[in-house]
Amino acid sequence: MCDVLDGSGQVLDIEPQELATLAGNIVELEMAADGSCTKQALRCLRRASWSIALLEPGTEALLAILRGIVPGGLPQSPAMAEHAAAALAGQVADRPTNLALDCKAVICSTQQPRWRQMAANSQFAGVRRFAHELPGTEHLSTFHVKAHRELDVIEALECDDRRFALANRAVDAHAKQALSAHPRPEPQFLQEVELYTERALAFLKLSSALLPLFKCDVRWRRAPFFSLARDRQRRSWHLWRQSELGLQCRQCWIVSDVDDPPMDGCRGAPESLRRLLRNPRGHNLVATAGYGLDRPSRSRASGDCREQQVLCTNCGGWSQGRAVKLAKVCVKPTPKGLDVLSRFRRGLGPNMRVRQVLDRALPVDRLAWEDVGHREVQVATSVPKAFSDAPEAPPHERRMAALLARVKAKEDAKRASES
Repeated sequence: MCDVLDGSGQVLDIEPQELATLAGNIVELEMAADGSCTKQALRCLRRASWSIALLEPGTEALLAILRGIVPGGLPQSPAMAEHAAAALAGQVADRPTNLALDCKAVICSTQQPRWRQMAANSQFAGVRRFAHELPGTEHLSTFHVKAHRELDVIEALECDDRRFALANRAVDAHAKQALSAHPRPEPQFLQEVELYTERALAFLKLSSALLPLFKCDVRWRRAPFFSLARDRQRRSWHLWRQSELGLQCRQCWIVSDVDDPPMDGCRGAPESLRRLLRNPRGHNLVATAGYGLDRPSRSRASGDCREQQVLCTNCGGWSQGRAVKLAKVCVKPTPKGLDVLSRFRRGLGPNMRVRQVLDRALPVDRLAWEDVGHREVQVATSVPKAFSDAPEAPPHERRMAALLARVKAKEDAKRASES
């Protein structure tokens, strides 16, 4: 959802991909982009937006302005607004373009190698991946312009510094105006949130003043990452794809019931299921999917996304996020296992506490799952014996190639001297 305006603020009947035609036949385009986000104590109430301006060559006028909101599936934060503005500039650029940004973190991200931008430990890897799918991203060249300067300070600047400062001021104002496109909560609800926030801040101030009066020799430390529960580990981006069970993440294996699932919140595959798929222990495993007739709030089946359900058609053991019976060797089914298999033949889910109807079931080997751990965990790999010194190779590979070349030269020189 976005609006296309001219320099005076009137709506233009033109697609964003056609904005570059307004600049004529000039060799390079000049654009400015910025983002904005509301300030709320609760993150769920924050709203973010972005704005992009196309500058008229050689003047301070703006040819067109493109503005919109950050989609609801992405985190609503100032950083995400800045990254979204820089990414969406790729749909406007059709030739070499100089893009002015006021966020140095975004500039550093866009100037990194492509493999680094989409690394697993990058919080905005999904946005950069979307940006590289746009044809105009390869034409963008970003540079920094200082933000939030007063008008009298801008008037004292000269030439291009003044032009881009005025453009940054304009896109900042339009990004704030684009926030009105978001749905607004009820005023009474906002007043209650503000009241509760004030009470919480008052309690924290009182606690910070009283706690030092009590002597305490206990020193707490944060638990290391590997000892944290899976629901407390750092989350990353989902990799959704259409499978035979529906819309499914290739990393954490959860299944979504909606067409527009959330993009963030991936916690990686459950360790128990990963071990089970590597060593089935004689189980004949099938993956199931369906819909719930009722969804209790305390059930794992509640919500738009749920853990992948795996069932053994021999013993009746089943798993959804963890493995208890499936972690053992497959044996003759127990009375409870026979009940689960009976429910499965009638098209019902194995969990009797959740009324679930199964409409899809297939062997697990037909699902293209990525057997990877949590995205924040560094997996040990073997170091290759040959490294490339090509210009497009990563820097660390080029340095290793140069190091091996120096070692080989020294060894050859030593052999020559000995002979």
